[in-house]
Amino acid sequence: MNPVIEQECGRRNNLYSCLHEEVQQSPPFVSLERLNDLRIYRGTGLIYRDLDITRELMLGKSGIAVSLKIPEHTPGQGPPALPVRYDYPAPAGRETSNCEKVQSLRNAMEFHIPVFVVTPSDNGWYVQQGMVSECNEESEHATVMPIALPKRN
Repeated sequence: MNPVIEQECGRRNNLYSCLHEEVQQSPPFVSLERLNDLRIYRGTGLIYRDLDITRELMLGKSGIAVSLKIPEHTPGQGPPALPVRYDYPAPAGRETSNCEKVQSLRNAMEFHIPVFVVTPSDNGWYVQQGMVSECNEESEHATVMPIALPKRN
């Protein structure tokens, strides 16, 4: 594996392990501010790419998806169980196009880099980690499968 890709996988696995240690809950339940501080999820988009980090990993401008926001949540139900099907957002003519964000999901799948699945709730955010196992262009969706809790380096 490319050492830079391997380093990014390790960074994400360590972040997830740290969250488990901090909150002693599975899956971790944290504040939006904590997600922002850890660079797991920032902003309001459904696909988050930390381009400062992931653009360097890719020769193109798409980067690699860091997290997916699952907006559909029933209060009191906890996070959705993985695997989760994620329907692609409609293309938009914005500065950062949804096409590039979808490509960043494909990049995560191709290079076997884990992604975070974040789900807002009443008092915080659930965080899970998985691998993009499918990017289906016909039905315009991706599937994220669960992975075991990584060991901290």
